[in-house]
Amino acid sequence: MELTIRVKTADDDYTVHTTLFNIVQLERKYKTTASALQTGVSVEQLGYLAYEASRAAGKNPPAQLDDFLRSLVDLSVVEDDEAVPGPTNEGQ
Repeated sequence: MELTIRVKTADDDYTVHTTLFNIVQLERKYKTTASALQTGVSVEQLGYLAYEASRAAGKNPPAQLDDFLRSLVDLSVVEDDEAVPGPTNEGQ
């Protein structure tokens, strides 16, 4: 199970990809199962996944989860083709 999460803070805008290990971390922390996550995740759980995936990707989020959550402007799950903002072909 992999998610692509777009993370927006006042200072940065990037995407991260969760790993199976990130899902296991979430299961342990929130006492849930991956099958339960398929019906939906809370904003806090999505923030936790983004936090752990950001740490794994070397994005250097704040040391504490709550500080990371406070820094967020927007957080969303995206399709892979939406993951990295880039130039468009409009006007051509």
